[in-house]
Amino acid sequence: MEKLEKLAPVMVSIFENKIHKHSKAIDILQVIDLIKSDPDLEIKTNILRFESNPKKKEELKGQLQAVTFSGLFDGQRKTEYLNTYSNFICLDLDDVSDIDQQFQKICEDEYTFASFISPSGTGIKVLIRTNNIPKDHLKVFNQMDAYYENVLQLKIDPSGKDLPRLTYLCSDPKIFVNKNAKVWDKTKMEFYSLVRANNKNFTFTEGSRNDYVFNLAVLCQRKSLQMEAVCDLMVNFFATNDFDAKEIEKAISSAFSGNYHTSGENANLNKGLNNWERAEIYLTEKFDFRLNIVSQKYEYKKKNEIEFIDLNENTIYREMQKENIGFSRDKLAALLGSDFVPLFDPFKDYFYSLLLDDKSDYDPIVDYIGNLAEFIPTRDPKRFVNHLRKMLVRCVACSTEEKVFNKQVFILVHDEQGSGKSSFCRWLVPPALSNYLAENIGTDKDSLITLATSFIINMDELSTLSRTELNSLKSVISKDKVNLRLPFAKRATTMWRRANFVGSTNKDEFLTDETGSVRWLCFELTGKIDFSYREKINIDHIYRQAIELYLKGFKYELNREEIEENERINVRHQEISLEYELISKYFYASTKVDGGDFMTSTDITIYINKEHSNYRLSKNQVGKALKYLGFKKESNYIGEFGYSKKGYYVKINTVF
Repeated sequence: MEKLEKLAPVMVSIFENKIHKHSKAIDILQVIDLIKSDPDLEIKTNILRFESNPKKKEELKGQLQAVTFSGLFDGQRKTEYLNTYSNFICLDLDDVSDIDQQFQKICEDEYTFASFISPSGTGIKVLIRTNNIPKDHLKVFNQMDAYYENVLQLKIDPSGKDLPRLTYLCSDPKIFVNKNAKVWDKTKMEFYSLVRANNKNFTFTEGSRNDYVFNLAVLCQRKSLQMEAVCDLMVNFFATNDFDAKEIEKAISSAFSGNYHTSGENANLNKGLNNWERAEIYLTEKFDFRLNIVSQKYEYKKKNEIEFIDLNENTIYREMQKENIGFSRDKLAALLGSDFVPLFDPFKDYFYSLLLDDKSDYDPIVDYIGNLAEFIPTRDPKRFVNHLRKMLVRCVACSTEEKVFNKQVFILVHDEQGSGKSSFCRWLVPPALSNYLAENIGTDKDSLITLATSFIINMDELSTLSRTELNSLKSVISKDKVNLRLPFAKRATTMWRRANFVGSTNKDEFLTDETGSVRWLCFELTGKIDFSYREKINIDHIYRQAIELYLKGFKYELNREEIEENERINVRHQEISLEYELISKYFYASTKVDGGDFMTSTDITIYINKEHSNYRLSKNQVGKALKYLGFKKESNYIGEFGYSKKGYYVKINTVF
C-alpha cells in the first residue's frame, strides 16, 4: 500500500444511512479501510445477504452507510452544492453472471483503482480515478461506459452518471486496490467514445476493416487526438495476424493527412454538415480554446504550441477566411461565447495539480508552513505561525470556493526600509499564479474588478495612505461580490470575490478607524526577514499543505479569543486622532450618580472649539473618539421640552 499512503487526501461525503440528511467529510482511503475491516459493517452485510425477503432486503440496504464517491457536498446532495470534486467515478455492475471471473477481469484492468463486491453480493463496484472537471462528469462516465462495453465486454449501470449518486458501503475483506492504477487518460477516454460512435456506421469485419480504421481515424483527427497516440491505441485494439500494424498505421496516416474542412476529393466526409459544424470542426482541429473564469478573458493556442495567450478574435476570423470557412464575425463571437469553449479556473487547476503531483518531493509529515514562519522574526512567533497557517488556508478557500470570503488583511509592520516585508508579500504568489498579483488598489471600478480577478492584492506601504484613503479601502475589503461584464456578454454578471489582501508598513501607528480594526491582522517584525527562505522553502509545498488542510476541514477562521486578542494588539497600531487627544485632555467619563454633567457630542465639540479656536473638530469624529475611549452613551429626559437626548455623563478637567 506504499502508493496509497502517499495519496493526497481525497475528501467525499459519508451519510449514516439513506434517510440521514447530514453528512461528514471522509477520505476515500478511510472508506476503503471501512469496507475492508469495519466489524459493524461486516455484521450488517451478512444480515443483508442472508435475508430472502426482497422488501426487507431493500430496507436493510437503506440502513447501510453510504458515500458520494465523486465529491464532497455542502448540505444537500445536489450538484449545485458540490464543494470539492474528488476526481473519482464509481461504476456499478448489477446481477453479474460468473461474478468471480468478471471480478478478476476488472481487477486486471489498468484503470481499476479499487473494486469490491456490492452489498447484495451479486454485483461489483469499481472506483476509477480521473483527471476531468465536474462539468465533464457525464461525458467521462459515457466514455467509461463505452470502454467497458467494447473492451471488457461488461455492462455498467447507467445510474452512475449522476455526480451526487450515493454508493452503499458493505464489508469486503478482499477489496481490491491497485496501487499503480492509471488515471483515466483523456486521449484513451476520447478514443473509446469515438469507437462507440464509429460502430454506429461501420463494422470491423473482413473486407471493411480498412474503411473502419480510416473513418475512426478521421473522427480522432477531428477531436484533435495525436496521431501517434491513435496509432498505438488502434494497433493494440485491432491488430491481428492478417491485419497487422503496418496496414493500420497506413490507413491512419492517410486519414490524418487529409484536409477535411475544405472542398476536394475528401469533401464527402463533411457531407451534410452546416456552416456551424464546419466552423467547429476547423477550430477544434487548429486551436485549443478556454474561458479563464478568473481573468474573464478568452484564451487560445495553436495545437503545436504549449502556452495559452489572450484570444484575438480578429486573428481567428482572418485564419478562417484564409481557409475559405464562410463564417461571419457575429457568428464567430456567438460560437466563442457559447459552451463550445470550456471553462478554465487557474486557481483550482494550480492547487489540484499540486495534489496530483506524484513526482514532487513533498513530504506530508513536514510542516512547511511552520518552517517558513521561522524565517520571519516577529514579536510573538506563536501567534504569527498560527495566523500565517490560517491565512494561507483562507487564501486557498477564498480563491476556489464561492461561499468563502477572506475578511482579514495580513500586515507586516517594521519601521525600517529593506527589511523584506514587501518581497515576502509578493513571494506568497506562486510563479504559476504570477499573473494574478495586484498592488495598491483604490475604490474605482477597475479596483473592484480586481477583487474578482486576483489571487493576492498586496497593499505595499500602507503608511503612505491618508486617513480618508485608508477608511475608504475598508469598504472595498468588505466586499464579497462585484458586477462584471464577461467578454462577448451583453450584460453584467455578479462575480464572487477571490482576492486576498496582504500588506506592509513602516509606520507603527497606521490604523485610523476609532470604531475598530477587526479586519487588520498586524505582526510586528523584530528584525529583518531572512531572505534565504526563497531558496530553502518551496512555495508549491506551502500551498499543497494549505489545500490539504482545507480539504481536511481545518478551522481557518478566527475564533472569538483570537478576535479579542487581535483587537487588543491593534490598539498599538491605532493612529491617535486630534479629537481623541483633546477629549482625553478635557474630559473624564462619569455617571449621573457621581454628579457628572450631561453633554451631547455637539456640546463637547463646541466646548473644545471654544478652548481651541484654531482647531475645528468634526462632530462625527468626536462621537467615534468618545466611543473608542469608552464613554458610555445614555439617554437623558428633558422634562421642560418633553423629549430625551442622547449624550454622555462627563466631568470637565479644569487643571491646566
